Amino acid sequence: MEMGFSFNLPAPSDALSYLRGLTPVSQNIYDGIDVEYRKNVFVVPGIDDYQLVAKILAELVEAMQNGAPQRKFDASVNKLTDEVGMERIADDILNTVYNTYTQKSYSLIRYRQMREPDTMRVLPFWQYMTMGDDRVRPEHAVLDGFVARAIDPVWHKIYPPNGFNCRCHVIALLAREAPKDANESGLLRLPLLAQMKVPESGFGKVF
Repeated sequence: MEMGFSFNLPAPSDALSYLRGLTPVSQNIYDGIDVEYRKNVFVVPGIDDYQLVAKILAELVEAMQNGAPQRKFDASVNKLTDEVGMERIADDILNTVYNTYTQKSYSLIRYRQMREPDTMRVLPFWQYMTMGDDRVRPEHAVLDGFVARAIDPVWHKIYPPNGFNCRCHVIALLAREAPKDANESGLLRLPLLAQMKVPESGFGKVF
């Protein structure tokens, strides 16, 4: 059983609250922030104009609030840079910003839903899932299909997103769907590559 969201529909209030609660910072400021605090800020890679970063965050909130597609967000950001006579931000950077922060906000909602007491009684196990294609990072690929109890501390380390443009997600499982070793400590069962490289720097959990 999986609970998901469409990025082409208006975002739930929790997702918007998460985005609105982020602090916009320039790239220079971001680079100087302790890793543990980076989860609370909004940054556009390579942009040191704080006011522009704040305006881009506002455009992202508006796009999600209205259920606008990414192309509308991109167009709004291009208009902002054109107005100040600045070179347009590269498409891959805009794509990273949009995907990363929408994924973070929706991932937070999914986490809260799956942690509801009634849900956990019926679906007490979680499974890590990747997109299963050649774009998946090796350290994420080794986690594909990994199952642990929903209350296992391992999720405080590996719950996605675990890096920029991470497309991984977690689904909830019935007890009969979980493998026998799922009751054992998830931290002790993590593949070495995941132990070393998950999550990426700055991707502390948002819950």
